[in-house]
Amino acid sequence: MLVALAYWLLADWPHRFVDAAKAVGMTSTDLRKRPVGEYPFAYAHAVDWHLKEPHKGDAADEIAVAAQVLHDHGQAASRRNLIGTKLGSMGAVAEPVASGLPWGKGRYWKLDGV
Repeated sequence: MLVALAYWLLADWPHRFVDAAKAVGMTSTDLRKRPVGEYPFAYAHAVDWHLKEPHKGDAADEIAVAAQVLHDHGQAASRRNLIGTKLGSMGAVAEPVASGLPWGKGRYWKLDGV
């Protein structure tokens, strides 16, 4: 049975595979758990090209709420305290750690907040 299913999926690669994955709601996040170089090219290309979810945008509202929770608990809403939120959006609401410079802009930016 398993060999017959594999034969059927490979007969019209990658269309049947992509259709089957979409039918059960699988995306590239579900199908790629290891580093990129560990997958066969044909599989990695099919997953990346056909099953990758589009970026859903920034979560500025969620980050603003997280910053407010930190303020309510007496903590600064710095980048270090906001780790775990959407990293691309965090810089817009993070408070500067040192001397009025935004995080990541100073000479020793890797040490900001340490």
